[in-house]
Amino acid sequence: MKLSAAVLFFSILLQYCTSSGQPDSRGFISIDCGIPENSTYQDLTSTILYVSDRGFVTSGENRNISAGYISPSLAQRYYTVRAFASGVRNCYTLPSLVAGNKYLVRAAFYYADYDGLSTPPVFDLYLGASLWHEVRFRDAAAINWMDVVAVAPTDFLQVCLVNKGTGTPFISGLDLRPLRSTLYPEANASQSLVMVNANRCNVGPTDKSVVRPTKAHFSGPTSRYPLDPHDRIWLAYGAVPAWTEASATSVVRNYLADPYDAPSAVMQSAATPSDGSVLSFSWDTSDDRSVDASSATYLLVLYFAELQRVSASGELRRQFDIAVDGTAWNREPYSPPYLFADSFSGTVQGQARHSVSLTATRNATLPPLLNAMEVYLVRPVDEAATDPGDAKAMIAIQEAYVVSKNWMGDPCAPKAFAWEGLDCTTDPPTGTPRITALDLSHNNLSGSIPDCLGQLPFLVFLDLSSNDLRGPVPYTLLQKSHNGTLSLRLSNNPNLSGNGSGPKKLNGAALLSAIIIPTVAATALSVTFIALLLRALKEQARRRAVDPTPRDETALLENREFSYRELKHITKNFSLEIGRGGFGAVFLGYLGNGNPVAVKIRSESSSQGGKEFLAEAQHLTRVHHKNLVSLIGYCKDKDHFALVYEYMPEGNLQDHLRLRGCLILAHSNIKPTGCVLDQILTVFLFFFFYFRLGVQFLLMCLDTCTHRPLTWQQRLQIALDAAQGLEYLHVACKPALIHRDVKSRNILLTTGLGAKIADFGLTKAFSDSETHITTEPAGTMGYLDPEYYRSYRASEKSDVYSFGVVLLELVTGQSPVVPVDDSVSVHVGEWVQQSLDRGGGVESVVDPSMGRCERGDYDVNSVWKVADLALRCRREASRERPTMTDVVAQIRESVELEAARRSSASGAAAAGGGGGLRSCAGERDAFEVVEGSVGETAGAAPGPAMI
Repeated sequence: MKLSAAVLFFSILLQYCTSSGQPDSRGFISIDCGIPENSTYQDLTSTILYVSDRGFVTSGENRNISAGYISPSLAQRYYTVRAFASGVRNCYTLPSLVAGNKYLVRAAFYYADYDGLSTPPVFDLYLGASLWHEVRFRDAAAINWMDVVAVAPTDFLQVCLVNKGTGTPFISGLDLRPLRSTLYPEANASQSLVMVNANRCNVGPTDKSVVRPTKAHFSGPTSRYPLDPHDRIWLAYGAVPAWTEASATSVVRNYLADPYDAPSAVMQSAATPSDGSVLSFSWDTSDDRSVDASSATYLLVLYFAELQRVSASGELRRQFDIAVDGTAWNREPYSPPYLFADSFSGTVQGQARHSVSLTATRNATLPPLLNAMEVYLVRPVDEAATDPGDAKAMIAIQEAYVVSKNWMGDPCAPKAFAWEGLDCTTDPPTGTPRITALDLSHNNLSGSIPDCLGQLPFLVFLDLSSNDLRGPVPYTLLQKSHNGTLSLRLSNNPNLSGNGSGPKKLNGAALLSAIIIPTVAATALSVTFIALLLRALKEQARRRAVDPTPRDETALLENREFSYRELKHITKNFSLEIGRGGFGAVFLGYLGNGNPVAVKIRSESSSQGGKEFLAEAQHLTRVHHKNLVSLIGYCKDKDHFALVYEYMPEGNLQDHLRLRGCLILAHSNIKPTGCVLDQILTVFLFFFFYFRLGVQFLLMCLDTCTHRPLTWQQRLQIALDAAQGLEYLHVACKPALIHRDVKSRNILLTTGLGAKIADFGLTKAFSDSETHITTEPAGTMGYLDPEYYRSYRASEKSDVYSFGVVLLELVTGQSPVVPVDDSVSVHVGEWVQQSLDRGGGVESVVDPSMGRCERGDYDVNSVWKVADLALRCRREASRERPTMTDVVAQIRESVELEAARRSSASGAAAAGGGGGLRSCAGERDAFEVVEGSVGETAGAAPGPAMI
């Protein structure tokens, strides 16, 4: 019992840990079609492990390609194929996926005259119920491969080959690669991205010995896994006489939440025009016979990264305009970021030939460059797949019986390939096909009737007659038949009993055990809990009795230098550590007058030097504002460096928003809202097996659970206080100060929940004549301004960006990085923007612990105003962000809106009326909020979303 409890405890803790490392093939499915069953091998170049397709498909036969088409350079996976001479539709099933997750699926085909007919076939390829693409070959020696980026509607995907009467379908290989949900945002539940004709190009390598790959044929060097962790295949664009190669050996990095995540190996080279200021190219879609080029939509992604360090003086300046089909894609002259992958993307349509031109501006001294490009066909998901529950039930039936029918792929869709013996009807609310009738008569079925037949809720007709079925009829089927919701035919099954079996009943002894055992256990645990609770309350009262309360804050402003010996005395030899940050550990201490202080000791690993530390400490002792944590003094005693701040009894904002403490044992799907009652049993078990830790743990729970969730009024006041503190640093201080590490953990709270900015360890000063300071990027990921991170130039707008993230935390209660599923996270700004773009109101992102607008817990217009302000603070271009003075003014307006709501609510309550129906739609237009684009301006420059 103790062991199992320990396992439970540590498994709960482990869910908060993540690991990182080199790219690997976890989650990859790599199939070599046609090799013997149970065969595996590792590709020497990519290190990917390939397996036989036998466990993924139940039809077809293995064939070898003709010997004359085998060469030393041919990959092993192309030596064999699986051919499907029987049936119209034959399907592979890729299992163990996560419904709603995004995947890259690749199918590869090498005909190589495997059948001796010297005539390559033409057939269709489907992903689930939707057409992927037509498979067509230029000649017998052509290798075709097709990628699709798609969202899995269920926990499996099916790839189907459909015979069109123009030859036998076959396949050489099939791959599946999991993708982050933030990659390729254009791929969603309603549309997929299809790549054909090998239009994923590494533009940089321009070696004249490399021939431009012909469409649908491997030629020239390629880059793939492990250079690309997503195993995309990048082909060299090949020789273009008018282009010159540019390259770098330094790593080209990606922004967090990069929507396309181009690998460094591809971005380390680029093409520039050899003579002139224009780089141009075009591509043609007219030879794709399966698509109407005049109406098809294509996604074009252009990748850029500066590989040469340009000068700030402008002697070396790369600046150009981007035009696609004659339409400008950039609103202002574009300069690629140095050693960072950047991208422009958009859709093109309406013609067969498309063109791209990159033209240097008049101020440029360097020619334009292009590192890589991708072209995808945007394929709508035009066929709804069968309801996942119905599909799984039918697969279980298929596995239970060997049915001599065309049971391959999706049971109901497309209608032309629906399973024989099934009738399907579209469910109007969801638009998904549901199985309504199933005819399995005269199929020589034997054995018992599987329970999964009762898992088809829309089934109204079931014919199992004229088989050799045995045993009882499942209770659920008999019940539906008796109440008239199912027409059930069972005739000519002589060994079938029709009485069925109902639900089992507990006998007297079992019923008695089921009542007594839980009752006794609950009583024992309750007694234990009450004893521990009384002991804990007594201990807490004793502890609070000896802790002095904070005194007049004006007495704290001593502005003096402490010796290390004094700090040891103040902190009782550094006995009580209350926190830890990048600067070092924080200890609780008491001055001679009894006032508590926080003493931050610089750790040996801190990057801050003695001279810089002393200069900043002496400067900050002269900065005083009601919304800045007071720096009482500092210590520079030989190698010992420390800062002494006023102690903030209510801790930091982040812990209040997350309600840290005993909630670590909460279920992961429960939103913390104070002390969660569902945790009581878990806490009981914890005390029972870890008695010695019980009191300490319970005290922590009591401290934490006394924090009620912050109301919207309290959050607004905290936001206003913090904004005023930053405004003071930016405007009132001479020279102005940039905090550089604004985050919810650095906003501390007084007893009355007043907010003060803390932790000035990274603060820098700059003069009025400067617009920015050049310094190594510093701060906390998730809050860090991407422009500052990219350019090494910090300004007041860097703090504005970080404060925008804090505002989003106040609105949503979420951390800067929001987990979407077990393996994927997005920035809270992107999460909010996506939620609003999907048509959700502001209530779709509001922290549930704030209550509900309909109940009058907050003013929705006030929340809209803050959400819009937060997203404008996070705009990528710093010049488009508001100043902290603007931020303070707009938060004050939100405070006034909330105050008016509370006054109105109080008046209505005093009058005894309910106030009528409350509108929670929000006056979005009043705050320059565009539907579906909160925080964005119309026509904003395209580019990757960054954290």
